[in-house]
Parts: sequence; structure tokens; C-alpha cells
Amino acid sequence: TAELEIKGKYDKSEHDNFFAHFDWHQFSEEEYLLCPPLVTLGSEGTSFNSGLQSLSSSLISGLPIKVLVLDNQPSENTDSLRKELGLITMAHRTAYVHQSSLSNSTHCLAGFIDGLNYRGPALWSIYASSQPENGMANNSLTLQSRIAVESRAYPLMTFDPRLGKSWEECISLLGNPDIDQDWITYPLDYTDEYGNKFSMDVPLTYADWALTESTFAHHFKPVPADANSNNMVLLTEYLEMDNHGQANNIPFIWAVHPQSNHLLKVIVSATIVKATQEQNDFWHTLKGLSGDSRVEIDTHAIADQAKAEMAQTITEGLMSMVGGDASALTRILSEVPAVSAKNNNTPETKAKPKIEEQKPTPKPVEKPKAEPATKKTDDKIKTAHEPVWIETPDCTTCDECVDIAPAMFQYNEEKKAIVIDPTKGTFEDIVRSAEKCTAVIIHPGTPWNLDEPNLEQLIKRAEQFQ
Repeated sequence: TAELEIKGKYDKSEHDNFFAHFDWHQFSEEEYLLCPPLVTLGSEGTSFNSGLQSLSSSLISGLPIKVLVLDNQPSENTDSLRKELGLITMAHRTAYVHQSSLSNSTHCLAGFIDGLNYRGPALWSIYASSQPENGMANNSLTLQSRIAVESRAYPLMTFDPRLGKSWEECISLLGNPDIDQDWITYPLDYTDEYGNKFSMDVPLTYADWALTESTFAHHFKPVPADANSNNMVLLTEYLEMDNHGQANNIPFIWAVHPQSNHLLKVIVSATIVKATQEQNDFWHTLKGLSGDSRVEIDTHAIADQAKAEMAQTITEGLMSMVGGDASALTRILSEVPAVSAKNNNTPETKAKPKIEEQKPTPKPVEKPKAEPATKKTDDKIKTAHEPVWIETPDCTTCDECVDIAPAMFQYNEEKKAIVIDPTKGTFEDIVRSAEKCTAVIIHPGTPWNLDEPNLEQLIKRAEQFQ
């Protein structure tokens, strides 16, 4: 208004009505981003109890209301299902939802910024274990948050309504380790009674995370590792048994004594077994919604296999006709072209000279042209992917890339980042790693999966790091 007044261009008949109905919806993207956001802070308990109705109304209002919820996960009533705030708020369909953890700072901050920039309601549900309730040391909060994520107790997920209309398009589980597995495995180091050190790979389940929370201490009973184990089975194996098998066995998880580091078996209560199964089911639900559980079918491989099986069947049939005599079959097949040639030429005796004269003409059939063209096309497809690479000697060990895509980036013996497999992650993982790299030494290359969503935007973001 002031600018129009200064320029003497304010027209009451035109502008009074416009400014009477002017609100934030008329802001340009640049103007909207200049507005300072207001974020409300709440706890998981408040949001679910008396505040759930108000929270739901806020998320369907269409207004840019931002809510940050700190979730410490454990509930006093461990016999009931855990309320999944992230999934419930995703069901509103128009709100940006981001579930993250303090241990995954890159994932957490990226989602926080995206939610602030979203022109609508946004909710962040952040796992932060209660230190006073669980008697945790100040420096163990990050480790505890990491265990919650890796055990599927608090999976990372993002719902962005701007990405499409289906759940599969909008939901992302990026940031979770080993998405295709039910549970990840980790090395458990222990010491025997003689002081010898050993290590074994064990699954990290919801029960293993619950063992680290004092709230659930009464659901576990440690016993010596060499205790009678005739009817004791590992929890992950127990969950795969039928009702009869479970009735005759006792589930346990592996752990070590906090002082002696001796190996222990920890018997798990029925309540924790049930919670572990429910959390595994929830993980499958998320994978189903996001499309990560869909099995890709290679139609070309199936067709090739069918052709090979058909050829094998025909060959076996012909061999049975000649009594298994391979030389006889070869002789018969070699005579087939000669017979067909005689049959074709017999009725057209007059046309013989013409056919013979024309034979040299179709010889080229342009086959040499077709083959190189195919090879060039194949080579172009194969060389289209330019893999990500790192200037390893200049790595500052900032942990950003190995946290974002641990299956793609790892440290070598000198604690310098290297690329393990450029296809063990998404192009988005690569671009985010390049953006977060403090030394700016990650060069994204080109996408290896051309079906990945938002490639056009990601390629533009990657240009400055090439």
C-alpha cells in the first residue's frame, strides 16, 4: 500500500477491495519464505491425550501451523498398543509429517527445514528419550536415539503431500538402515571367563532396545549364557514359530554383563514379545505404504527362461524320436534346408535365372548397419550412468555421508570416506551427502535409477558439485 501511495498509483476503486481480502495465500513463494515461522512445542503424551482433537483440527485447517512433538516412546501401560503419532497424522493427507531422531541430525534438520517451507500445516515427531525417567547419562542420549531407530522401535519416515497423490509417492523411509530387512544385525563383543575376547553377529530387535530402557526392566530376566537351552530359542526365531512351537519354547536375546562383559541370555516376557511382533508388523505396514516391499519382476529374464525351457523340451522330444541317437538328429536337421530349397524352386523353373541374378543384390541386407546401431545404443545406455566419486584424500571425517547412506559410503583404514557401491542408495542420498559434506569433495555424477522420483530437481541441485 505504501509503495503504491508513494508512486501515486493507489486507486481506491481497485485497490480497496483487493487489500480487504488480501492474506498470506496471495504471497509469492519468496514472500512466504520471508515470513518468520511460529512453531508450537509439545510432548507425545499431551498430543495424544487431551490435545489430540486440537492437533487434528490444526492439521486439517490448511493453515501453516507448525507443531514439534518430543516423543520419549515408553508408555506406562506396556500391555497396550503403542500409538503411532506419525502414521496417524499422515492420514490427514494434507500435512507435512516428519518422524526423526536426535541421532540422525542430517535427516532431522532436512525435514525440519522442508516442513518450515511447506505452505501448510507441518508436524515433526522427534524421538528424545527421557533421561530422568530412564536414569541415562547426559552423553548417552544420541546413542539411545540411534538404537531406537535401528531396532525399528522408532523408524524414520517423511510424508510430503507435494510429491504426489498416492501414499507410495508421498512417503519416504530414507535414512533407515537395511530397509529390505526386518531387523539389522550388529557385532556383539564379549569376554569369556578366561579373559578371551570374542564377537558374534546378532539381530537388533525392539526387545533389545527395550532392554536399554529402565521402564521395561521388569520384563527381562538375565541367565548365564551356558544355561540349559533345550527349550530356549532366539527371539527372532521364536517369532517365526507357530502357536504350538511358541508354547513349548522360551524366547531370549543376547546381551553382555555391564561390568564383566560376559555373555548373557536374557529371557523376554510375553508383553515384550508381543510388542516386538507388533513393531515388526508396523515396519511391514510402512514398507507397504511406501512401496519398499514391492518385488520387482524381471520380465526379460522370465522370457529368456521360458525360451530356454521350450528349446530343451523340443530337443528332448526330437531325441526321443531318433532313439537318443544325437548323430542321427544332426544328420536330419542338416538335410532340412536342402529339402525346403528343392520344394521352393520346383514349381518356379522359369524364374530360376532371375532369382540367381538377384541374389547378389540383397546380400548386404544392411545387417552391418543394424548391429553397430544396436551396440551404440547399448553402449550409450551402459555409459549413461556416471557414478558418484569422492576426493578421498581431502576428507575431513565429518560423518555426513556415512550417516546418510551407510551402504554407499564408508571409511577406509585411514578414516577417509570412500564409495563402496554407488547403487546402494538413491540419487537423493548422494545429492544430500554432497550438500552436507563440509569439505565439498563429493561429486554426485548422474542417477543410476532413471525411475527415481524428482530427478529433475535433484540433477539441478547436483550441478554445483560436479
